[in-house]
Amino acid sequence: MDIRIAFRHMDHSVAIENYARKELEKVTKFLQKEDDLIHIDFVLDAARVHAHHKVELRLNSKHYHLIASHEGADLYQEIDHVVKTMVQEIKKQKEKHLDKRNHPETIKEGYLESVEEDNEDLDDDNEDVI
Repeated sequence: MDIRIAFRHMDHSVAIENYARKELEKVTKFLQKEDDLIHIDFVLDAARVHAHHKVELRLNSKHYHLIASHEGADLYQEIDHVVKTMVQEIKKQKEKHLDKRNHPETIKEGYLESVEEDNEDLDDDNEDVI
């Protein structure tokens, strides 16, 4: 897992980096069973003029290409918000993937009904030939 934390328009802070890594553990626990390489970019951007910060979290892997971002006054709250949003998005994507894999009949339900109707029509045609 490749995790990069970037500080834009602000000095590097060990405290903020440690907090961000601690919060990223919530995201990485959902991705531990993934077998491919995962890239996580965590961008912390501070405005120089006023206290308005932007936090962006990008997740790229074979199955996921997600971006979560949020802006606000408190950097720590923005980190929390972005991580919470990313966790929700990962859960939603995993549920979609599991539904498709475990319940293919829900996806193909309309297709299967049309095939069954066609088979019934063919059976009726064969009875007339005899």
